[in-house]
Amino acid sequence: MNGYQRMIALLVAPLLLGAAAARAADQLVPGTKLLLKSANGREVLSFKSTGPFTPPTPGSGDDPSNVGASLQILNPGTSESFTFNLPQAHWSVSGTTFRYVDSALMEAGKVKIAIIGRILKVSGKKIGITLNEPTQGTLDAVFTTGSIRYCASFSDGFVKRDEPGRFIASKAPAPGSCSGAPPPTTTTSVPGTTTTTSTGTTTTSTAPTGGCNCCCFSQLSFTTGLPQIGTGGCANTGGTNVGSVTDDSGAALCNLAAGGLYFGGSGVGVPLPAEIPDMGQSIVNITACDTPTGALTLGAATDTDSGSNRNCTAAGVNNPEYPGKPGCLFGPPLPIPNTNSAATSTCVVNRVSTNASGSGNCGDGSSAINIPLLSDIYLTGPTDGLI
Repeated sequence: MNGYQRMIALLVAPLLLGAAAARAADQLVPGTKLLLKSANGREVLSFKSTGPFTPPTPGSGDDPSNVGASLQILNPGTSESFTFNLPQAHWSVSGTTFRYVDSALMEAGKVKIAIIGRILKVSGKKIGITLNEPTQGTLDAVFTTGSIRYCASFSDGFVKRDEPGRFIASKAPAPGSCSGAPPPTTTTSVPGTTTTTSTGTTTTSTAPTGGCNCCCFSQLSFTTGLPQIGTGGCANTGGTNVGSVTDDSGAALCNLAAGGLYFGGSGVGVPLPAEIPDMGQSIVNITACDTPTGALTLGAATDTDSGSNRNCTAAGVNNPEYPGKPGCLFGPPLPIPNTNSAATSTCVVNRVSTNASGSGNCGDGSSAINIPLLSDIYLTGPTDGLI
């Protein structure tokens, strides 16, 4: 069999909308170390400050496990900058120490570890800015969580190496002020509903009105939440019902659970629903925004825009994992176990077949996005070929 199954998937897709950023509370911190290196296709980022500084209060609006955080690397001489977003899902707190871990590098910024506690530390596998100039001169680092900005600057006298592909600085004193506009870190996350078929995906998310002016932002990010399918089946007890399949008379035939994947007809032999993996991310670009009304026009993000072929929303993007099968990957592979016949269990890999498009509104947080997909179905694993 070589084809595409029509499927309907219901999942929790929080819409992350940046609120209008207020002026942050700045803490000017010494720069213990800043390393950016790019060579042979590999990149390394390391930033560290041993303080002194005041960490956020656990459970507050500045707690990164509640609101997320970001690191901005900025060249004040050229105005080139890059912001590494550190979503709240990867943060944990123990006492007064906050730790971010993304060992699988799921996020576009490829930050592996971040710590706020006795030290402030960020390390990852992406530098964000270019290092192809003869020198950088001065680089600033701004770490933001909630209303707090920790600001460091590495300038002449404290730069050890400054050359194409490498910038190393250490033991810089605290700067006199914090450069750059505070990056947005406040997010509103609201469960929405996504319907996926072989011809497209429509996502509708709602959020409380807040008068947010998001025209200063360039992207929206959607992330799948934990499946809530309960006992499964059409009766679905113990789960979270987000819709139903009805007949032409309006009678409900099957309850649909959040995070469940449904496909086939009345004769399908696979126990349903299958579970949609959580933490799948899809990023779209804001291509136009009307400031007075907050109306957004949304378009596809390429792997260059998002930083990965695993969270972009454009067709034609190369997938090194699946040679000859282009299109951004829509979430991780979906296991479809068949407890009635283990030999016919399958794995579904969804790819974007046509560039994403849609609209939204910043004021009420609503959005509607269409992402046409192709579904590659594997019987014994992706390395053994399509069935």
